[in-house]
Amino acid sequence: CEMMGLPHLRPDDQRWTKLLWKEILEQALMSPDQDSINRASEFAVLHESHAAEAVAAWKYVAERCEAQGQPAVGLALLFIANDVVQRFRGSVALHAAFTARLPDVCSRLYACAVRESAEATAHQILSLLDLWHERGVFSEVFCQSIRESCLRFGSLSSSHFPSTFSPEHNEEEYVPATHADSPPQSPAHRPGGAAEGGRANGGDHQRAVASGAPSIAPPEQHPSQRMPPARPRRTPVDPRLPLRSD
Repeated sequence: CEMMGLPHLRPDDQRWTKLLWKEILEQALMSPDQDSINRASEFAVLHESHAAEAVAAWKYVAERCEAQGQPAVGLALLFIANDVVQRFRGSVALHAAFTARLPDVCSRLYACAVRESAEATAHQILSLLDLWHERGVFSEVFCQSIRESCLRFGSLSSSHFPSTFSPEHNEEEYVPATHADSPPQSPAHRPGGAAEGGRANGGDHQRAVASGAPSIAPPEQHPSQRMPPARPRRTPVDPRLPLRSD
């Protein structure tokens, strides 16, 4: 498979079976790391003659994630589709199959994220739509149509999630590659970054000073009532970039 430019496949992956495809999808859901996402996308490309069947099964798994209230789990399925449509643009049958199914899957997972208050997942879905438009994977009309369909279910505030938010992960989890043509945003321009955080945290005090009202200090708390120190956050990565193929 490495000779074909599909280095993440295994010897048993040379033969198509629907059961094996479902097992590969389940592995990507349970452990959404680099290898499992790449293996799923490459398996679909290798067996492109089964594109319609493969994408139908992919959509069925996404609907199950929605029904179980697990939008973050279903996000791995969008990462698989993203890897296919970005890395393998010559796979016409797969591209067409995903084009037909992505509007429904994106809106279903977004609606589920709204219901479950999964702000990070909802934000990542919209970020993928922006990426597909920016990189010419899909047309502006197509991406905007999906976005409007998603937003009919409501929107979640992402003010404290940077635009490149990624949930806490261990070393084996899915970590998209960085890319030179997508520089990270400075904290002052990120939603919830330094500029916005300063306004949110100091706005009430500044308004009080401007109006001449006395500044009232909060009452002293008993040690048992004090919140524990915040856990350090990991540096976020951009979830919208294509996966490494090496």
